[in-house]
Amino acid sequence: MSDSLFTMAPGLQQRSYGDPSQLLQRVGAGLEPFEPLAALAEGAYAASGSSEWLLPWALALWRLNRHPQAMEVLDRASGASLQNTEYQVLRGMVARQLPGGAAESLASYRRALRLDPSRADIYYNLANLLMEDQPELAEPAYRLSLQLDPQTATTWHNLGLTLNNLQRYPEALAALVLSVQLDPFVADAWCNLGLAHFGLDQFDQAMRAFFLAIALDDCHGASHINMGNTLISVLKPEQALHYLQRGVELETSSANSLWNLSLAYLLLGRFREGWNYYEARFSTK
Repeated sequence: MSDSLFTMAPGLQQRSYGDPSQLLQRVGAGLEPFEPLAALAEGAYAASGSSEWLLPWALALWRLNRHPQAMEVLDRASGASLQNTEYQVLRGMVARQLPGGAAESLASYRRALRLDPSRADIYYNLANLLMEDQPELAEPAYRLSLQLDPQTATTWHNLGLTLNNLQRYPEALAALVLSVQLDPFVADAWCNLGLAHFGLDQFDQAMRAFFLAIALDDCHGASHINMGNTLISVLKPEQALHYLQRGVELETSSANSLWNLSLAYLLLGRFREGWNYYEARFSTK
């Protein structure tokens, strides 16, 4: 899941074309190639020596996935720049992409929140950082973000995903329903909504959600695998086989897809094929 590009403060959008904040807005909009924008910021910094050009330069590098270079640029900042909320947000976003950068990312987001606790995007990025290893801490961060901006589908989606991982399926279901209501064209959201239904043994609703995810993206491997798993749960291995075979094609390294494919073959009495994949169970959760 990607972090949120920060929202420009209104006052920063009113300066003349070509100043650092205007360039920052252009990079954030994502409507132009990032390479020339990075070069423009680098050249302006070299000519002026003004640290105000570091932020658009680093953001352009982040957008180009050149994260070590982006951090090198941010490390040039000093003084008042370090008290800039956007600087701390971007530093958190960049650090998160670097090996061993989680602690620095966390510290940067916390500094950003001390500077401006009214920013929904900072809580969102903080929650994304925490979700994998500390989901119980990610949940309140997502909820704080939603208190400030309740109309962001991705935040509801990530909250629902976190609650699914915590096996709190009724709450996950409520969050994911809101996500697909706000944006019904995201396959990941429908897939995770299906998983919430599956966790509640609501298999018909789960299959409907997985079907909608596949309709949006026929290459969505997780939805094929989950549809096949659900069909196995309702003892329809013939139908499950179609989805699981497609899931294995799309996610060849997925242990869950191979394990569920094994079960489908075994239920159909195709034992040689079933036992061939059976050991995949040792790699699943």
